[in-house]
Amino acid sequence: MLRSLKPGESSLEVHQDWGEPDLRQYVGQDLQIWSYAVRPNRNDVAATLLYTSVKPGDDGNFLDLKFINGKLVSWKKAEHTVPAKQGSGFGYGLGPGGGVSNLGHF
Repeated sequence: MLRSLKPGESSLEVHQDWGEPDLRQYVGQDLQIWSYAVRPNRNDVAATLLYTSVKPGDDGNFLDLKFINGKLVSWKKAEHTVPAKQGSGFGYGLGPGGGVSNLGHF
């Protein structure tokens, strides 16, 4: 990932190439920090060997990407603890016109 990042890339381009970040921080209206896990389970040997996805409570190494006005301006390695998700993570209900909608709530 590090070698393919280019300053000035749009957040949409980064999202298309690398998917949803593991963490997002919104700092004011124009600044976003996206964090992608590099090694999220460093304190859990079993998780490191068997489970590669990020889960709440994991702490580890991440790559933080800084976007200003939707453009990538810089990136750096950082350490984070993944916070617990807010809400149930799943919602189900009937949408307008009787259709079924499946909306996640985070």
